[in-house]
Amino acid sequence: MSHHPGLKNHQVILYVDTDKITEGTEEDHCWLEKPYNKKPNPDFYTEVHQGESITWLGFSISNPNTIVNIKSIHHEKESYVFGKATLYGNGKMPETVIGTVINHTKGEKEVYIINFTIYDQNNGGERNGKFRVDPKLKIDTQGQ
Repeated sequence: MSHHPGLKNHQVILYVDTDKITEGTEEDHCWLEKPYNKKPNPDFYTEVHQGESITWLGFSISNPNTIVNIKSIHHEKESYVFGKATLYGNGKMPETVIGTVINHTKGEKEVYIINFTIYDQNNGGERNGKFRVDPKLKIDTQGQ
C-alpha cells in the first residue's frame, strides 16, 4: 500500500428522527447530511482514500433521550473495502463503528449498509425494530 499524504479520519453521522421512524420508513426519517427537512440524498457518498479511517455514529434530531446505536457496517461486494464483509460496533452507548479502507476499487462508488437500533433512555430499553440505510463510499485512487 502506498502512502497518501494527509490521511484523514472521516465521520459519517446518521441523523435520525427517532420520534417518527418505524421499520421500513428509514428513507423518510434518516439523513446523512443536513438539512433534515428534505428527503435524504440517495446518492450520498463519502470520498475516502486507501488507508483512511471512517467512524460511523448516529444522532437523534428529535429526542435527546433516545440514542442511535450503529450496530454494524456491511459491504456485500467481494472487494471488501474494509478487509472483511462486516464491521461490528464497539458495544458502547452510543455505539459506533470504526473501519479503515484497505482495498481501493478504482474510484467506483461502493454501496454499503449501516445497521442501527434505537435505545430509549426514558423506557430503559431498545425500541422494537432494526433499521438500515445504504449510502456509498467513493474510494479515490489518485496519488496512490
